[in-house]
Amino acid sequence: MADPKHAAAQAGAARPGVLSLNIREKAALYAAYMPFLKGGGIFIPTSRSYALGEEVFMLLSLMDDPNRIAVQGKVVWITPEGVQGSRTQGIGVQFTLDETGAAARAAIEKTDNCQLTTAVFVDSHCHLDFPELAGDLPAKLRAMREARVTHALCISVDLPDWPRVHALAAEHANLYATVGTHPDYPDTVEPDVATLVERASRAKVVAIGETGLDYYRLSGNLEWQRSRFRTHIRAARESGKPLVIHTRSAADDTLAIMREERAHEVGGVMHCFTESWEVASAALDLGFHISFSGIVSFRNARDLHEVAKRVPLERMLVETDSPYLAPVPHRGRTNEPAWVVHVAEAIARLREADVAAIANATSANFFRLFRIDPHVL
Repeated sequence: MADPKHAAAQAGAARPGVLSLNIREKAALYAAYMPFLKGGGIFIPTSRSYALGEEVFMLLSLMDDPNRIAVQGKVVWITPEGVQGSRTQGIGVQFTLDETGAAARAAIEKTDNCQLTTAVFVDSHCHLDFPELAGDLPAKLRAMREARVTHALCISVDLPDWPRVHALAAEHANLYATVGTHPDYPDTVEPDVATLVERASRAKVVAIGETGLDYYRLSGNLEWQRSRFRTHIRAARESGKPLVIHTRSAADDTLAIMREERAHEVGGVMHCFTESWEVASAALDLGFHISFSGIVSFRNARDLHEVAKRVPLERMLVETDSPYLAPVPHRGRTNEPAWVVHVAEAIARLREADVAAIANATSANFFRLFRIDPHVL
């Protein structure tokens, strides 16, 4: 969010019950506008106290336009005073779904010569700490900005390496972290509930995982995998954080343990989903989201294409799982978060939908599921 102290955007009370926002720079307008909300919305820096759902009346002044835009909306996001990270105190307001709201959105998009109609993307699962990406991190973050990929979730796979993941989130306003141990790591420090809960309480750690079951890469007695999965679910329930779940060739056991351990109490996401519609439906019934990776762009992934057509848009996420699984047209190369755009494009083609609708919906789902403030830039 552009710093209001530098007068790029200024908010104040025009009269009791009315917020006045004066935006004088395109950078501030880009940071404030919320295109992923249905009908559009805007972030307003303010120290005044509001409640979620509260009605707000706004007077917007944009750039050099002498006319102020009068629009109503409701508070859908609150960033409180003193929050950790590079965040400005204020509220996110969704415009009313009427003529005044539509007029405000049209005026904002016209002001920026329609640049703001471009979709906003989020990579819900990546491994920026892996050497394939960490060695050129500034370029990867720059590519994200250029592709309008505003945020990314950096995934933990092993507790000894977790400090690297957390450091990425601590050092970059638009990166977040999870904590957990992947099922493909048999010879590592075994996580316990207390350790996971403690690390999940740290700043910008928003989920437990990557956890789950993988019977494809490993075989033999995998009871340790199942026990580890249960530990992660218990830690998620204790911490109140959602789960990031990996499952491969183990769908029945994965769903059974999710039910037995009451994973529905915290929800989460089935990441890099490659299973059948029946598995997706069962996960949806447990309150989980379904996340699609670059695999959905592969021509031979026909069964997955059918799942992508059927998952409700309000329960869908997109991801790269980078540095792996680069989508078409980059298949076979080292993947990176900027390429999540191609995942959204592939889903849009399958659903015969506007890519902006896919991108903005999956971004809104990400912010809601992981309780992340979208305005940190």
